[in-house]
Amino acid sequence: MKRTLSKGDKRKNRFEQMEQMEAAARGTAPALTLDVGETNPPPDATTPQPDATTPEPESLPPPAATTSTITSRSNSRSRSNSPPPTTAFVPPTLAATPPPGTTSFEQSELLSGDYLSSMTAIPTRTLSPTNSGGNFFSQREKYQVDQSVNLMDASSQRYHFNEYNRRGSSHNNIGSDKRTSNAFVDIFLGSSANGSGNSKGRGSNNTSWRSTIGGKLLIVLFFLAFMGLFTLSVPFLLTSTSTQSNDNDDDKPDTGHKEAQDQAEMQPAGTIDHDTSVQDLVRFDHLKSMVLGQKATTANRLQDSSSSAFHALRWLTDDDPAKLTPADPQLLPRFALASLFYATNDATKHRSTVSTGRQIQEEDTTTATTTTAYSTTTRWKRADRWMTESSVCDWYGIDCESGGGQETHVVHLNVTRNQIQGAIPIELQSLTHLVVLDLSFNELSGTIPSQLALLTPLKYLLLQHNELTGRIPASLGNLPDIYELYLAFNKLQGRVPRSIGKLSSLRALLLEQNQLEGHLPDLSGLKDTIHIHLNNNQFSGSIPLSVGELSMLHDLKLDNNQITGHIPTEMASDGKLRLLYLANNLLSGTIPEMFDRMDTLTDLQLHGNKLKSTLPTTIGLVTGLRRLTLEGNVITGKLPTEWGQLTELEALELHHNELRGEIPSEFGKMTSLRNLGLGHNFLQHEIPSNLGSLTRLKSLDLQRNAFKGAVPTQLGKLKKLERLDLSDTILTGTMPSEICDLTENEGLTLLECDCQSDDIVCSCCTKCH
Repeated sequence: MKRTLSKGDKRKNRFEQMEQMEAAARGTAPALTLDVGETNPPPDATTPQPDATTPEPESLPPPAATTSTITSRSNSRSRSNSPPPTTAFVPPTLAATPPPGTTSFEQSELLSGDYLSSMTAIPTRTLSPTNSGGNFFSQREKYQVDQSVNLMDASSQRYHFNEYNRRGSSHNNIGSDKRTSNAFVDIFLGSSANGSGNSKGRGSNNTSWRSTIGGKLLIVLFFLAFMGLFTLSVPFLLTSTSTQSNDNDDDKPDTGHKEAQDQAEMQPAGTIDHDTSVQDLVRFDHLKSMVLGQKATTANRLQDSSSSAFHALRWLTDDDPAKLTPADPQLLPRFALASLFYATNDATKHRSTVSTGRQIQEEDTTTATTTTAYSTTTRWKRADRWMTESSVCDWYGIDCESGGGQETHVVHLNVTRNQIQGAIPIELQSLTHLVVLDLSFNELSGTIPSQLALLTPLKYLLLQHNELTGRIPASLGNLPDIYELYLAFNKLQGRVPRSIGKLSSLRALLLEQNQLEGHLPDLSGLKDTIHIHLNNNQFSGSIPLSVGELSMLHDLKLDNNQITGHIPTEMASDGKLRLLYLANNLLSGTIPEMFDRMDTLTDLQLHGNKLKSTLPTTIGLVTGLRRLTLEGNVITGKLPTEWGQLTELEALELHHNELRGEIPSEFGKMTSLRNLGLGHNFLQHEIPSNLGSLTRLKSLDLQRNAFKGAVPTQLGKLKKLERLDLSDTILTGTMPSEICDLTENEGLTLLECDCQSDDIVCSCCTKCH
């Protein structure tokens, strides 16, 4: 039985035949063997058709007598290693000439791919290898092969068909699905002019879109657009490589820093990825090893990309124009000062060509020149030459001294009143030769680093008038040569460390205006201290007796606390105490008669306590006293006549007590008085007329006493008087015109008396009671 070929097998055979014919016709095959076998003749009117019910034989091998082989040598220069000949079944009618009377165009149509694809098998015949002229057989003339189908062109649907079969795919999948899957290749690699893989009678005229002028122009436009995008993307890719280390799946490591990156990958979890912001990783690691080896900072701070230490080291690595080597002795001071700068300024990385207060380093690449820097907008009032290539000794507020040879050491860091905000970095400990650290009158916050105690040469630590919080580090008591420790006007809390009281070289301890608490520290070790200011805190307890041992003490300010107990007589040593401020506490008891041993006093403030005492007469022996305030206590008795010797006294405040008696006439000798406050007492008798000799007096407060009689006209001599309060007394008469003239021609702006009653008449009073 002859086997009936399926439609797919027939189509496959036809495409294979066409492929080999095309190769032979174009001369691209080294040899072509056409095996003409027996096939079924095409149906026509003269050939009887088999009955549809009659089965065909399964297969019939072609007779040997009807088979001929045609061999065509493609070229005399064919190499010996050319592929073996290819065999294809060709209908015998291709060797014959077309039917008579057909035009060349019709001949082409008849012999084109569509005609061939519509043909059925016909009986084979033997073909002669030569024509009538004896020449070699011309395949192009005899076969008229469809030239529009280049089976070697990857864009041809027939190429894809044969490729598909050669890969072992089923021939049943040929069709629209295959054309759809190759649509992208057809568009960009080229296809037949009519958009399909089959010829429609115009095979020889089909052309690829790439061969047209529009196609060529489109290819050029695609190429230019690609090159433009490539040129624009290169600078971005080069720059973003160092800032996108977190995208490890997308970015490739920099081969120039492979060793440093390998080390970074070996670090434990929680460490910093260097390439997040650092460009030169190798230099960064070298500098990091150096600063950690010198204990200039901690590893945790260098791993924290938000810390000032990290930004300072990054600046030294990438942006510092000086490019100091790790062995340079100026590197550590530069690192410390850069840490201070970044701790008190915002550091943000951005692409810029302008930088405030410093220069920017430019990086040249092969494709573009970009300027990448950590540009910092400083909040400082002055930052002259900071963060530039200049030596740190030329930076604003920095002074250096020669350390022998060519080395110089930073000894002064003074940036007071410079509008500095932020925290004090611990990296300042690297300034190991620092003598003066003055950051006062700024807006510094945070705590005081305990590492400042490592600055053993430090003599002046001035941090007053900031917003520092936390406790006073006990380590500051280890500064052997400290002269002045100014921590006043901050928000410090807790107790004063005992170690502070052992600073034997300390000359000034200023801790006022904080929130310090607890008992006052033992100050016996401050033998040479001159100024101790602990006022305006929350100290409690009693005054230490050791204060009397401070023979060099000039100022002792303990006012505005919660100190209790008595005033110790031990304070009255034959020393040099000038200012004694004990006001606004909870002191009780009497005022000791000890001032005969305190003749150096110039300012004694005991107001605002609970002292129950009479006025010590020995105060009159302190002839250099300029200010004496005792108001707001429970002082009784009379005004001592001995006080008339206080000729240097400028302010005497005794109001709001329980004094009785009269004003001694000796008070008229206090010619330096500017303020005399005797109101809210129980003083009696007449106002002494010799008060008119106090010509420097600006304020005279006699209210709420039992003065009687007329107002002395001598008070009109007080030309500098600005305030006169005679209210709530039992004075009578008329306000002297001399006093009223002071309200019109001089500076008397406040004149008060009981003019609402009939006891005294005052037409010039500013306020009547």
